[in-house]
Amino acid sequence: MSMKEKKKSYIYIILEILLVVSLYLPWFGGDRFLQEIRGVDLSYTIGYFYVLIIVSCLGIFSTSETTRKISIGALIGFLILQIYKFFTWHYLTITGYMSLFVSFDLTYPEFYISLFICIVNIIVRIKEINIWGSDDNNKSCF
Repeated sequence: MSMKEKKKSYIYIILEILLVVSLYLPWFGGDRFLQEIRGVDLSYTIGYFYVLIIVSCLGIFSTSETTRKISIGALIGFLILQIYKFFTWHYLTITGYMSLFVSFDLTYPEFYISLFICIVNIIVRIKEINIWGSDDNNKSCF
């Protein structure tokens, strides 16, 4: 393994660790320290979060391009679950209906940090394997 590949692996591992740590930050709630809901407190989907993180970690240590694409799919699934939680976390406990205003009003900045970490992780992985291929002759869309 060359030094460049080791550096890439370290970056991927750091991004994965940040993603897991962001699950333990408060995402939603009213008053700080009284009514916080962390990412891990959303227990009925936390199993999905961890399965998707494990699958995405497999792509770090794999040399197969197919496995790396599957790990990107897992990260996209993680992102979709985060967005789903953003829209629906208050549905059963607070409002009884879906409200975008309530979602924005009661979401802490830590949720957006977690979302940002996930998006950066996806972009870095896509850029690394060049999922769409590169054709130097056709740099223009026209």
